[in-house]
Amino acid sequence: MSEDQSHQLQTGLAKLRMHRVAVIDFFNDEPIDVYLYLRDRFESAADCSRDTVFQFLFRSHYRLDNAGLSVIFKAAYFGLLEKNRGVENVDLECICPTLISPRNSA
Repeated sequence: MSEDQSHQLQTGLAKLRMHRVAVIDFFNDEPIDVYLYLRDRFESAADCSRDTVFQFLFRSHYRLDNAGLSVIFKAAYFGLLEKNRGVENVDLECICPTLISPRNSA
């Protein structure tokens, strides 16, 4: 990260801290509660690629079903989510081709 990018990040974080109450008040509790539930369910699930309730709630919350994604794509997505569980820095350059392969098209 360049010095300029670091400065911009620090400036942005300072502004966020100053306005954190307004930012939090902007959101109602429902999306936050659903996010926390999904996070807890993911953390406690043995395998999210097999947890159909988690997948349904995740797809609904993030509106994945509205995107017209194929069943194959969704299965690949949750498989990758499970495969990369606990990975701190996921390599998107490696993952994206898996998701955009022709077999995942609608």
